[in-house]
Amino acid sequence: ILASSYDEIMTAAYNAGIAGTGKHTWLFSDGVGSEFTGRGFTVGSPLERAYRGTGTLSAQGGMPGMKAYDALVEGLRELGQSVEDKEYLNSLLPNQGITNHTDVTDSDSYLMTPGFVAPFLYDAVISAGLSACNLEMNHSTTDGSFALSGGDHYDAIVASTFEGSSGTIVFNSETGTRNPKSALFTLSNFVDDPDASTSDVVQFKSQETDVFEFGAWRSLQPFVFNSGDTIAPPDLPETEVDRNYIPAGLRAVGLTLCGVIIVLSVGFTVWTKKKEKIRIVKAAQPIFLYIIAIGTLLMGCAVIPLSLDPGVVSMEGASIACISVPWLLACGFSMTFSALFTKTHRILTIMRNAAAFKRVKVTALDVAKPMICLLLANIITLSVWTGIDPRSSKTIVLQTNRFGKATETESICYSEHQSIFLSVLGVINIGALLVAFVEAYLARNISVELSESAYIMKAISIILLVASWAFLLPSSRKRILRHFILLRWALFLRFASPFYVSSSSPRFMPPLSRRQQKRSTDREVPRSLTLRFKATLRIQGLRFSAVQWQCQNCRKRIVD
Repeated sequence: ILASSYDEIMTAAYNAGIAGTGKHTWLFSDGVGSEFTGRGFTVGSPLERAYRGTGTLSAQGGMPGMKAYDALVEGLRELGQSVEDKEYLNSLLPNQGITNHTDVTDSDSYLMTPGFVAPFLYDAVISAGLSACNLEMNHSTTDGSFALSGGDHYDAIVASTFEGSSGTIVFNSETGTRNPKSALFTLSNFVDDPDASTSDVVQFKSQETDVFEFGAWRSLQPFVFNSGDTIAPPDLPETEVDRNYIPAGLRAVGLTLCGVIIVLSVGFTVWTKKKEKIRIVKAAQPIFLYIIAIGTLLMGCAVIPLSLDPGVVSMEGASIACISVPWLLACGFSMTFSALFTKTHRILTIMRNAAAFKRVKVTALDVAKPMICLLLANIITLSVWTGIDPRSSKTIVLQTNRFGKATETESICYSEHQSIFLSVLGVINIGALLVAFVEAYLARNISVELSESAYIMKAISIILLVASWAFLLPSSRKRILRHFILLRWALFLRFASPFYVSSSSPRFMPPLSRRQQKRSTDREVPRSLTLRFKATLRIQGLRFSAVQWQCQNCRKRIVD
């Protein structure tokens, strides 16, 4: 490109929006010379905006401080200061109509600086000379003659390596050119020259900012880009990324349901505490009701970290949320279900011994041991998981564009061995769920004054139904699935509160009590009754008796 064409090119680039916008960086070759310096540009003009922050990438024959380069500079200066050497050089210069070359050789600047080309010429001549000398030294003939062929000379040049003025000279054996990693390059930056600029006219100066030597770049000073900043603009335009963060509306629904669960758990706990002296509340075994309330409270609180992602908290905060979720869910789930089957197991134990006409005393601590072991198993598993391989928030790329830029991402909780720990927790807690279900099923036909197995069985069935919804969804859309998981757990925990409700409040309501009274008064008179067993339960100082009769040729079982 001719020097006179740069202004035309940069004006067209400015008009096209690819120069002078602060988003583009123009680098020119060393052929631009001093085209941009020493000129005045009107402030705000297209050329002033386009040229600002540009640069040149130049190959250099050496720099001050390099041993071979400094030796070359010193040798040229001594040559230029020698009268005898000047005369000899003048005798070698071609005439071509010029009778006297002293106009050049007598100049004060003659040979004072090596210029741009001289170091490369020097290295080229040295390369040719050294390779020829090596060939001559390694060549032996009987008569002492030596003939240098072009092919041999080329091979010797390519194989040679030496320290030149422009650095270590290494050639590419395949192309014969110099290995670029051994070359010396400088990056220069065109910036405002405050000494030559005015309020209306700007002049640029060139300053070296980076040097490439020994195969690596070395920074001398920051490069000022077109935007006026020292931070390089992105290589490509900013890409709009769908990060699949949880929508605010869905987060609000989940947190609202979480609040409902917390209020219900705390409310029923307070209610039980106030009514614990009442006969029917004592019979419901308040200690287990408190444990169920705490379990539903913990599971409900798990919705809070589930609703957090890097869109509302930092990556560190999201990682903490990832760690807390399995702790809240596993411990809450374990406490709730173990308390449920412990309550039912206590009644089953008493009724089974009563059927065998055995007297047995079953305290809350006796039946709570499996519950304590189950909770400890969860805590130990979670502690080991958190200690050796804690979960952390990780962003994965789902889709990219043709430039390899991410267009869709998703934040997930990741742990290298999480499948192993989740399997262990699943076995522990699903086992508790199945045991609770079996206990409720076995107690379905046992009627006592305060029977609750039917409510427990219904509550467990609802939980299993709600939890199974997730497996019916397609997994192709990760965003839909992840959003549903948040809502699923909110519903799961919302329906978990009936565990506590079914264990306490439904039987306390007057309509239900009246229906139970009506059922007792409307029973049929059996034709034949056979006494099966009589059981007596003592709960917190109160005595409850249950007599179960078997009615032959009747439609229902009678309980007094």
